Amino acid sequence: MKIPMRNPNRPPKAWFDSCRKSGKSPRLCGWIWYRRVKPSTKKKIIASVETSRRGVSNPLVIKSLKIYVGAQYDENITYQVFKSYHEPTQRSHGKIYRYVIGPFRTMRAAKIMALYGRNNPHLQCVADAEFMAAKGTEWLNAHGFQAVL
Repeated sequence: MKIPMRNPNRPPKAWFDSCRKSGKSPRLCGWIWYRRVKPSTKKKIIASVETSRRGVSNPLVIKSLKIYVGAQYDENITYQVFKSYHEPTQRSHGKIYRYVIGPFRTMRAAKIMALYGRNNPHLQCVADAEFMAAKGTEWLNAHGFQAVL
């Protein structure tokens, strides 16, 4: 199967789509590509898109940091909030954490899960923590979540 050559001056569709998903307008994404992205970075992005089109796993795909809560190896389990570009696996984070909860959308929800999630029937999943975090600071103060604020 022959892959058609792309115009080297245009940004790759995958990069442009990720720029649009971050909330930027198409004109701003184009301006960023032509004015702010270094030529060496452009080459890496184009090479990563070309390898992903051929079906090769791609280490250079632009990813965002996601928030997780990990249970550390201690006598009593302690939760720690951390960020990672990749999904935590046994191989990547198994030496540090027993298990991982997440990804979370907000840091406040991750802190709620880390501080109040242990043995709490009201916090069983990520959605419960996100729901509590979305209620606002007044509700959190009224219900004893001052450590999160």
